[in-house]
Amino acid sequence: MSEEATNPAPARPTAVLAAAVVAILATIALRVPSLWTHPRFWGEEGLRYFQFAWSRSLVDALTSVPQHYYNLGCQVSSQLALCVPLEHAPLVTTAFALLTQALPALLLLHIARRSAWSARSTAVAVAIAVFATTHDAWLSSTSSANHLVLAAALLLQFAEVTALGPFAAGILVAAALSTPHAFALLPIAVLHARLRSRASRRAAYALGAGLAIQASVMLALGLPTGRTVSIEPEIALAVLTTKCYVLPIAGEAMADRIGAQMLVAYLDGTFWHWTPLIVGPVILFWGALLRTRNNHALMLAVCSYTLVAASVVGCLGHKSTLVGGLNQSRYFMAANALGVLAALEGARTGPRGWARWVLGTFVACALIHWIALYSRPDPTAEGADWRTEVRAWRENPTHMLETRPNGWALELPPR
Repeated sequence: MSEEATNPAPARPTAVLAAAVVAILATIALRVPSLWTHPRFWGEEGLRYFQFAWSRSLVDALTSVPQHYYNLGCQVSSQLALCVPLEHAPLVTTAFALLTQALPALLLLHIARRSAWSARSTAVAVAIAVFATTHDAWLSSTSSANHLVLAAALLLQFAEVTALGPFAAGILVAAALSTPHAFALLPIAVLHARLRSRASRRAAYALGAGLAIQASVMLALGLPTGRTVSIEPEIALAVLTTKCYVLPIAGEAMADRIGAQMLVAYLDGTFWHWTPLIVGPVILFWGALLRTRNNHALMLAVCSYTLVAASVVGCLGHKSTLVGGLNQSRYFMAANALGVLAALEGARTGPRGWARWVLGTFVACALIHWIALYSRPDPTAEGADWRTEVRAWRENPTHMLETRPNGWALELPPR
């Protein structure tokens, strides 16, 4: 037998890359197969955006703001959904969400390839982006904005590496025009605009342009009823602990339990008892990151903290309700992913010792938890069957089409 037969040639890099892309898309798409066999709109995706797109002209729909901010992703996916029969419209928004949700993992694959990361580091980074997803609103355009923010943070921090030019600028503008959470990236964008390379400055300017438009829309609309932009220091510390440390590595149930105890202490005036348990993990985590002297790791961690702040400071209602998990992990997905990616970047490049062990343990715990969560069904995946609803609507145009989660329905006039 020849030596070539016993030692086959290694797979070509392009074949390996193609296989990785297919694996990423398949892993995300097949978590809830029923979303493809029984598609659905989720929440505002149908009630506000698709309903607006259905009943208004293209220009009118794209320039309308159904919520208190502009959401380009929902607007575009809703318009695309009009291009197919109504029975299949949710498949379009689901496919759009699949591509958006896969974008951070694909970007990390590209960054790792251009930066010559090891196969292990690449696999862990991609796994973080794939599995650090939400347990609610899976594959919906309403939650896709969070993945756009995660992609924007990566494009800002690795602008010199990605070298994606107009594509990167488009993603950055789209992220800014899809959610106010993108404002959390403004500090790092300003830093890059002043201190980094031409590629970083261009990325920062693209994000800034999108944020300027979003800010003008939000200022014109004003704050909705019940929304404030302040937070008590004790609640801020409790949220920091539950969202940045407990939620990613232990899940919503543990975050809820610890958050409930913190909330009781806050109401009783004994919150100071929790100070060592809050300050300790922060000092340990940041001490380990600083020891690595990795600027990428530090900036990713800063983005994680600012995203948490953006998610809670401007929330509706009293801020104390955000101390626990609240079954709304989608609002903290990007922050959690950036925090774990920061730890991975520090562990990957840092010197051997306690810092590397601390960061590596944090990454391992978070990834184990997220992979375990992946096997559980999306609690919002079940509900009314859209095609059955459409058949009922065609028989009776006044029928309200039920969507998901249960209790949501939209009214479509005949066309």
